[in-house]
Parts: sequence; C-alpha cells; structure tokens
Amino acid sequence: MTTPHDLNRLCAEQMEIIDHALTGGTGREYRNHYAAPSGTENYAACEKLTADGLMERGSALSYGHLFHVTEKGRAAFLASRGVRL
Repeated sequence: MTTPHDLNRLCAEQMEIIDHALTGGTGREYRNHYAAPSGTENYAACEKLTADGLMERGSALSYGHLFHVTEKGRAAFLASRGVRL
C-alpha cells in the first residue's frame, strides 16, 4: 500500500489525475471526481491508484467510471504540495 511519503514514487500521470480530480485544473480544491474512459491509460492509472488506496471507483458511466480520491489520497496529495495536516 502507498503511504503519503511514497507519493513521490507515483508517476506524473497519476499525480495529474489526483490534481484534476480535486481541483479540476484550477489549483484550488473544490471537487472530488475523475471520469476515466475504459481501456485508456488514465483508466489504468486510476485502477492503480485504487489498488494503492488513494482512489476508489465510483459510479459507472456509459464510457467508463468515475473515480474519487480517498482521504489517504487527499492527504498524500496535500503532503506532496507541502501542506501539513
């Protein structure tokens, strides 16, 4: 399992997914979802994040699934930005 201290081991794509799920690319946290199309690299990255406990799979979509960042994932993301909880 990944801990907040292991987040630097995640690839840039996974970090971008967590950022997008929480900030929508705005730089401020206001949401918690990421829509991933099945069969894509982003879907595979979300599955990896889910296996590591940093995300969880949500509702099915016609083209894939929603994924949500867990509290563990949020804490790891904030730690990577130097935010102390």
